[in-house]
Amino acid sequence: MELTAYQQKLAAWLDEYRDFVPAQTRIRVVQQILAAIKQHELPDQLISLEFSETELVDNLGKYPQLLTFESELLDLRQLLVEKFGIWHLFSRRWVQDLKHFINAEQTKSLELMAGNAVLTKFVPNMRATDNLDWKGQDNEHPHPWTTVENSDALVAVQKYYRVVDNIVLAWAPDQDEIDWHILQFLRQQKWAGKFIVIGEKNGATNSKAFWQNSHLTLVAELNRNHPQVDFINDQVFLVK
Repeated sequence: MELTAYQQKLAAWLDEYRDFVPAQTRIRVVQQILAAIKQHELPDQLISLEFSETELVDNLGKYPQLLTFESELLDLRQLLVEKFGIWHLFSRRWVQDLKHFINAEQTKSLELMAGNAVLTKFVPNMRATDNLDWKGQDNEHPHPWTTVENSDALVAVQKYYRVVDNIVLAWAPDQDEIDWHILQFLRQQKWAGKFIVIGEKNGATNSKAFWQNSHLTLVAELNRNHPQVDFINDQVFLVK
């Protein structure tokens, strides 16, 4: 997917749906996201890019291509993966919630499978680790936003668990049980810190073994500014 072509579509949609406020809102949010990411910054907030059932039913007559438009708008996720190496997008509001929840100025944190370390750049006292095994898949060339230590996730946990208070794991792959191995290790060590996992329960992220064996708490503070952006219902869990 070409970034320029997608941006040209956004501009064309702004004109096509100039009288349809829900479309205008979503288009402008996507434009703001892309503008921020290109500057290695985060968008202020995120919203759902899917239309509600009411919005669709009430407007399909006037805009018969609305479902096609929605589908193409939702290509944003794949674009972020392919062009920016970002599988999960954070907002500034959500990062502020996280920093408050973990008391970031006073604690130490570890980000696993950090990719381009988009989160670590904005969280004090956080170390990013990733073995970069995603190179050559959807995204060829890593462009880290800050320093990333080349390390397997389990190895990183074994190395740093004694000196960190928080571990964050966002969008672990669903075909690898390393998330479950990490949780088992932390349980064996009776680790008392916060293990924060972002993913879609029994869905697009994380292994079946992890979801089946983890004790999950949905953290209200970490989900209030974490909307379901598209068809993937990822949420923020505290895991034991």
